[in-house]
Amino acid sequence: MKKQIINHEQKSRHCGFDPQSPCFLQGIPASAGMTALIETSAPLSLRGFSGSERSRITGLPRRSYLTARNDAVPFLSYALRHCEERSNPENHSSDKGTSPPERGEQPTLERWQIRKAFKPSQFTPFGGDRGGYAAVLLSFILFLTTTTSFSQNKNVKMRLDSIVSKTSKYIYVYDDKGNNTLQISYTWRNNIWAEHTKCEYTYNVNGNQIMCIFYNWTNNTWVENRKYEYTYNANGNRIIYNVHYTWKDNAWKKKYKSEYTYDANGNQTMWIDYFWENNMWVKVSKHKSTYDANENQTIRIDYFWENNIWVKDTKFKNTYDTNKNEILRIYYCWKNGIRVKSSKHESTYDTLGNQTINIYYTRKNNSWIEISKDECIYDIFYSKTDLIFPYGLGIKNQWIVMNNKLTEVRTYNWMANNWECINITKYYYSPQIIESNNKINTKNE
Repeated sequence: MKKQIINHEQKSRHCGFDPQSPCFLQGIPASAGMTALIETSAPLSLRGFSGSERSRITGLPRRSYLTARNDAVPFLSYALRHCEERSNPENHSSDKGTSPPERGEQPTLERWQIRKAFKPSQFTPFGGDRGGYAAVLLSFILFLTTTTSFSQNKNVKMRLDSIVSKTSKYIYVYDDKGNNTLQISYTWRNNIWAEHTKCEYTYNVNGNQIMCIFYNWTNNTWVENRKYEYTYNANGNRIIYNVHYTWKDNAWKKKYKSEYTYDANGNQTMWIDYFWENNMWVKVSKHKSTYDANENQTIRIDYFWENNIWVKDTKFKNTYDTNKNEILRIYYCWKNGIRVKSSKHESTYDTLGNQTINIYYTRKNNSWIEISKDECIYDIFYSKTDLIFPYGLGIKNQWIVMNNKLTEVRTYNWMANNWECINITKYYYSPQIIESNNKINTKNE
């Protein structure tokens, strides 16, 4: 009998064990009689059961149960006991269940997730014996071992594949290194998803994005629209400038470029925008940022170039909590020669540092008026290091600040002194194996 070796330095979720996934358990054979040897402290264990109990619970021969090192978190024991209990029809509609073993106290799936995953209707082909459900769970794990090699130089992450709301949809494609290589957007039109824009990304050997090309869907074909090329510093970790081109007369024409400056800590302190005019680069705008001792961006001032001098334009100021989370940003503009407040947004975070609420205001008659609100929902089962995002998405100061898996954003407008939900955006993920020596660049600086 051939032994399958699983390197399980990641939690069991890294095998794609996601009860909420629409493809969960599809096409998985009930392969009993195969031994899986867990070589690390995987959350898979039958410790606490005798050989006969393991055989009875799993439905496998006595010597074909999963084993684990002594320090393993006893998740599978809990899952198997729970599944065994679920095989009793009297318990299908109840909320009863055995508690996870005290040792470890870290089952990787909450009980409601296990209940949601293991429905009696899913397992009728395997019979109603007390080990039926557990056998399917083991079959799922063994199926993974026969289709995927989990060696020491690989790990599994969850990649964001699509973002869907009622009016738009974004699809993301990645290479085998986890780099986002393609993005396609759709709009909901005439009761179908119609192509809208496309972007193709190119990376260097360090995983840094060096080019992206945007297309528009025109007359049932993709037509080039614009292109960005990025150049990095000697260390390859900071963009020092990018050039923007537009597609005109069947050729790429320079349009503008941006040059970036950083401090000794790698914080972006300034960037200057130029416009291509009369075969030369002409200054257009400048943006200067200030940071506090914690490297939090506290102020940014924007300037425009006029009569050969820099003229102050807009400005924003940030306020942070003790955990370095930005909780307030106030924007200022010039009005009658005086800088005045124009808008702001306030952010709230959970105890894990995820941005949960963003409220946006405008300034009117010296008062703040609510405009809109975003509520973010997370699956804390996955940490940020478990995830792969499209380029520039999910990065601090670029989008929503998160430390866990974002699953949904609800958008509200302030109407008649009340928040009215106008849109719900869903985020969908799937597993991807990543070679450990491949660099996934999630910076967008």
